Amino acid sequence: MTQAKASAILKPYFQLLYDSVVDGYKSFIQSMGSNAIVYDSTTRANMAHNHIFHDLAGRSVSDPRLRCFTVEGLKLFKLDDLFLFKVKKLSNDLKSSNIKSRRNDRFLRQQKLFNEMEPMTHLQLGYVVDYVGAAITDVHIVCPKNENQNDWTINLNKELGQHYLPDLFDNIVVDDTQPDYGLPELTFVVGDDENKSDEQLIQAV
Repeated sequence: MTQAKASAILKPYFQLLYDSVVDGYKSFIQSMGSNAIVYDSTTRANMAHNHIFHDLAGRSVSDPRLRCFTVEGLKLFKLDDLFLFKVKKLSNDLKSSNIKSRRNDRFLRQQKLFNEMEPMTHLQLGYVVDYVGAAITDVHIVCPKNENQNDWTINLNKELGQHYLPDLFDNIVVDDTQPDYGLPELTFVVGDDENKSDEQLIQAV
């Protein structure tokens, strides 16, 4: 899908997606306090993604167009069976770091992930942090082309007129009362042998 067409469809959700990233990351910082910077970048990103996804799940409860779910521990969300999203931390050149796997390669190459899902445009709801990881500097929607290239990006800061994000260590308040939204757990059984066809099974719990 072209950037212009995707942007037109996604525009009503720019603010929601932006707020989910910023507020979810802030929730992560608040829950960890200054200890957040002790963890390595990979661990910090994984924990931050859990908070961002949880925030997004809460916002999507009342919107039938958005659906959040997990697949073998992978947190995904989709919009209208048109876009399949991952939350990703991005480098300054808007590239994501991914563990090498068939599933990640398929996602980045815009190849269908699972037979049970309709083909969708794969997007990353990505964010860039400052050098110590204390604050988000930019939020982007990224359409990957392959492992090394992006097809296009949408800068949500620019689209929404957000030019500055404050240090998230300011006014830290610990809040551990967030509700459980009861997201469905989807289990996909996928063969690991590349010489075999994928056998896939979905079970909603």
